[in-house]
Amino acid sequence: MALAHFGTLSFFENKAMDWRFRQRGEINAPVKLIYVDLDAETFREYLGERPWPRNEFGIISEILLDLGKVRAIGFDLVFSKFSASILVPQENVDQDIDGFSRVTNRNSNIILATAYSQGDRMPLIYKGETDLENYDLPETPHPRFIQRNGISQMGLIGYDQEISDGITPRWVPMFSEAAKYGMNFTYYQIALQLARVSYGLPPEAIVRSEDRIELVDDKGLALLSIPLWGQQMLEINWFSKFYSEKNPRYSMLQVARAFLYKTKGNEDKQAEADEFFSEFNDAIVLIGPTDPLLQDLAPSPMDDYPVPKVGVHANVLKTIFSGIYIGRIPNWSKYLITLALTILVSLMATSTGQHSRLLKLASGMILFGYIFIIFWYFSNLHIVLPLIAPVGAALSTSLIGTFIQLIIEEKQKGRIKNLFGTYVSPEVVHQMIESEEEPHLGGREETITAFFSDIQGFSSFSEHLSPERLVDLMNEYLTAMTDIVQEEGGSLDKYIGDAMVAMFGAPLPMEDHANRACIATQRMQLRQAELRKKWKSEGDKWPEIVFTMQSRIGLNTGLTLIGNMGSEKRFNFTMMGDAVNLAARCESGAKSYGVFTMITEDTMKMAEEQGDGCVYRFLDRIIVKGRQKPVGVYEVVGFKKDLTQKTYDCLEIFDTAINKYLEQNFDKAIELFGKSSEIEPNMPKITPGVSTNP
Repeated sequence: MALAHFGTLSFFENKAMDWRFRQRGEINAPVKLIYVDLDAETFREYLGERPWPRNEFGIISEILLDLGKVRAIGFDLVFSKFSASILVPQENVDQDIDGFSRVTNRNSNIILATAYSQGDRMPLIYKGETDLENYDLPETPHPRFIQRNGISQMGLIGYDQEISDGITPRWVPMFSEAAKYGMNFTYYQIALQLARVSYGLPPEAIVRSEDRIELVDDKGLALLSIPLWGQQMLEINWFSKFYSEKNPRYSMLQVARAFLYKTKGNEDKQAEADEFFSEFNDAIVLIGPTDPLLQDLAPSPMDDYPVPKVGVHANVLKTIFSGIYIGRIPNWSKYLITLALTILVSLMATSTGQHSRLLKLASGMILFGYIFIIFWYFSNLHIVLPLIAPVGAALSTSLIGTFIQLIIEEKQKGRIKNLFGTYVSPEVVHQMIESEEEPHLGGREETITAFFSDIQGFSSFSEHLSPERLVDLMNEYLTAMTDIVQEEGGSLDKYIGDAMVAMFGAPLPMEDHANRACIATQRMQLRQAELRKKWKSEGDKWPEIVFTMQSRIGLNTGLTLIGNMGSEKRFNFTMMGDAVNLAARCESGAKSYGVFTMITEDTMKMAEEQGDGCVYRFLDRIIVKGRQKPVGVYEVVGFKKDLTQKTYDCLEIFDTAINKYLEQNFDKAIELFGKSSEIEPNMPKITPGVSTNP
């Protein structure tokens, strides 16, 4: 609104006016108007180089008046006394002037142009330029050309250069005033003068008030009533393109040839001339330069390319004869429209909630609807509704609002992720937000690695710790363990008291989920050892049982059903199936073998294919409850880089003992197991919390 108020958007508003004219298209005008062009051919074959012989213009004028029976002739040329060349003998100049002046003084319906020369200042009332003595007189025709009719035979062809924006003028002053030599002068626009003389009215038929100019007949009835903006200016209504079928035109050379046919031609040529001149009957003729070399060209609201500026006066004539004036609404209503459209569109465009998409669509439809109304109003009623300021304000405000909304939504997404990520897997939260789909019940089968962990003898902890201390202990423990699971790409399923349930390979696919799960188990065992040392260093804060805390972990890899399970109103992203049950059995069964990480053969084989960071040992083949087929189970002993030679020796002896056991060579197996038990990495009464081992 501010940009529009201070005129910064004028260039764009002018372009928007051009769009209106071109969308409306060409319209008819109730006035017969014909151009006589001073084109390149006329200069080359008839008038020659400058200075052009004035007498020839007089001859053409008489031809058009006598044979063409035109109502009025207007010249878009200033025949001033300064335009004669010093190279032309004065006698020839005088004869030339005499020839033209005899015609102009005899025919008051010939209007000659007057214009402000380059650098001259035309006073404009809307700018407050009313001290007439400070402004220049326009360049006028040679005094002898208007000797009989004076200023009434002059027509102003000037315009306000500041608002022309590089094209033909959009607004023209209908008059200009000057004060010199103790006299006041009023110069009326050439189209108004042509309209007056075409009606055969005297100069005093032009009646002027602050807001309009009227052309009245001898009975005082207004034949034409022209509204003024700024007490002086008229906005031109452009009726057609310059080169259009609606603008009949002939070159000055054609007029001269037709006259030659009429006077010296045979009967056919004379008939042809008669038909030619009949086209001019009762017309107003505008004679102006169209040769591009004269550089009197500029684009118009209806033309993309430069066209002769004589078209300005033609369209002013059509405007005042048709009475189809361009209407402008008051400034306060422009601001009201801008404000209302901006509030409506931007609020709907930035709406949130259940119907936000419909509201956003509606905001766009309202905007396009308003643009449609703008063009409809202009095409049918010739009323200009503001376009650039309201639409620009609505769009820019909506875009800024949307940008702010995006920032807020991103913050909300982050808050949702952080909030719900504390309850469910952050990966699940991310997937739900990015998919923009409502969560629903259902699942799919995926090969994943299921994870179960549990604290050994946890029921004893609650006997030695108050509820508050127990919560503190578990929060520290579960935070550390959960961080490791998530760092290795695992997704937390749930906590069941001290137990953790997680999955590797879902909901986000992971190629090396078995290996990553095994790595996570060993990192957790090492981290728990660090926690035991930390807790012990804290003195009397914790009871002895805390310093011997150990956790058992079970893993299994297999085809599992994963997805949203539960009721329609409340569900959980989890895993189900035999493979999950087997992982849980590994966790609980680890106690029987005196190990803290027990995995299935499927997990071990896949983990070895995916990486070689961990060391495994075969424990047994077992048949778990609910299954008939035995399953091979293994211990994840630790990271290769961390194991001592003593541990490697233990594993080698143990492996040989297992083979003897499977061969049912029990005596040899017992002997070897006895040797390996002496060098096990976890020894009862030595390693905290260890009561047995494999």
